[in-house]
Amino acid sequence: DPLPGVNAFAAPVFDHAGHVVLVITAIGPEGTFDADWDNAIATSLRNCASDISRQLGHGTVRATG
Repeated sequence: DPLPGVNAFAAPVFDHAGHVVLVITAIGPEGTFDADWDNAIATSLRNCASDISRQLGHGTVRATG
């Protein structure tokens, strides 16, 4: 359930096979934590998740089928 006065973002981290192996979350009080997806907190969170995913090999293995 949402908590009044609390904002949060979450971003998935993927492994080499494209499986979610971790979710990074940023949480803060509504008064100081902007809930806009284009703000610095959200951008940093997405970049962090993307960097870790790359380190785990995400995007380096091509699907076969």
